[in-house]
Amino acid sequence: ADISVETWKESVSGTGDFSGKKIAQGNRVVIRKTALQTEKTIIDPHGQKLKKIFTIGCIYKASAADEDVEQDCERFFQSVDFIDK
Repeated sequence: ADISVETWKESVSGTGDFSGKKIAQGNRVVIRKTALQTEKTIIDPHGQKLKKIFTIGCIYKASAADEDVEQDCERFFQSVDFIDK
């Protein structure tokens, strides 16, 4: 749960690494990237344009084999469908 909060804060502030590269975080390996197909420009109630984009992440124990992490995460990323309502 704490990694979700951390990811949210990084997303909002624009400071996180969402490049799709593996990042070691304590006893975990995290891969996060943006879902480019979800990018939208919206207008807020004050008339300002805002870009909205979803991010997606994959978390593994640091002891997992590197290629397993990369392959499994890529399969997971490919399996997610974003539905625009």
